[in-house]
Amino acid sequence: MTMQLSEELEKTVEVIRGILRRLSDLNKALEPLESELSAADFAQSGIYVIGASAGVVCFPTVLLEGDPLKPILEHARAREAKMPSIVEAGDPEESRSTCDRVIRMLKREIWNKRESILKPSFLIVIRWDHLFEDLEMNKTVIIGRRYYSGSEDSLRRLIKNLKKIGLSVIEDSGQYGGGPMTYEFVQEFSKSRSLVVVQLTFSKSVATDETKILAMLEMLSSFQVQSHDRYSS
Repeated sequence: MTMQLSEELEKTVEVIRGILRRLSDLNKALEPLESELSAADFAQSGIYVIGASAGVVCFPTVLLEGDPLKPILEHARAREAKMPSIVEAGDPEESRSTCDRVIRMLKREIWNKRESILKPSFLIVIRWDHLFEDLEMNKTVIIGRRYYSGSEDSLRRLIKNLKKIGLSVIEDSGQYGGGPMTYEFVQEFSKSRSLVVVQLTFSKSVATDETKILAMLEMLSSFQVQSHDRYSS
């Protein structure tokens, strides 16, 4: 009786394992479809434009009425300026639903095997704010250090390039250290030791300066992370 019960249990366990394997396969098969639907959903409330570089820049607030970056990006696209891939949204709170849609859309690009997204060098979130008067006068950009990933060498090169285009760079791990979107990017995409994930916050004096913004986008369109860059854990 005990032997028979043991055999029945083994058969039951094997059946359950088979069901779990089929569910796992089904889940993997449905992931691209889920991502496609999510990307289509994002397209109704956001904009995604593939650019020239192996990296993505996200503007969480640019679709809001009156955002100073909005006309600059529209003008840049109209004149076909050299830019990285761009994600535009209108969510100043960077809600979980917006973050999830952006992440799933980027995953869709990975599944589509587009090389520029498959091996990204950076995922940068760009915001702006009214800063103190001296920071506004100095055309300041704040590098977020609360949520970020990537090698220190890559971050130093990014800072050096920002200074080359005439920006004053400071670092912050508090208010401007990185928001929900940066945090979610770090959690989802930082398995690659070379990938730079960081938030940049511009003073309004920079966000309204078309020449500086276009120079920054052109710089990022050719910014590459070297695989040998030293990684800071």
